[in-house]
Formats: sequence, structure tokens, C-alpha cells
Amino acid sequence: FIALAFAGLFANAQLIHLPQKTKAPVAAEIPHNLEKHGDTRVDEYFWLKDRKNPKVIQYLKNENKYLDQVMKPTEKLQKDLFK
Repeated sequence: FIALAFAGLFANAQLIHLPQKTKAPVAAEIPHNLEKHGDTRVDEYFWLKDRKNPKVIQYLKNENKYLDQVMKPTEKLQKDLFK
């Protein structure tokens, strides 16, 4: 059943056209060094862990808004799949 649902989703995907103005939000890259066991790695998205940061909250709201816009053409399919 799941395979058929995905097949239907991809078949219908050709019919979905996003408005030209629809662009995914892009998170800022803010380098943050993480050191463990003598190794250092850089995490550019570490700042997104701060749940109280107004910029993080706004970014997540923008992502949710984008998701709603992108998925709008599939609302009927979603309702059918999750009855």
C-alpha cells in the first residue's frame, strides 16, 4: 500500500507547480567550533539549537510557512492517505 501511495504521489508531482516567488528559507551559517577528544569540527547551524532565540523562532516559522505553500497542492492526497 505504501509503495502505491508513493507512486501516486510522484505521479501527481508532475502536476504540482510552485509559484515563482516560492523560495525555501535559508538558515544563516554561523560557524561554531565543537571540540571533542582532541578533534575540532565546525557546526554552522549550531545556533539553531537555541529555542529562545527570536531569530531561530522566526526561521522555523518561515520554514513552516514554506512547507504549507509547497504542500498545498497535495492537501487532498494527504487527507485521502491519512483517513
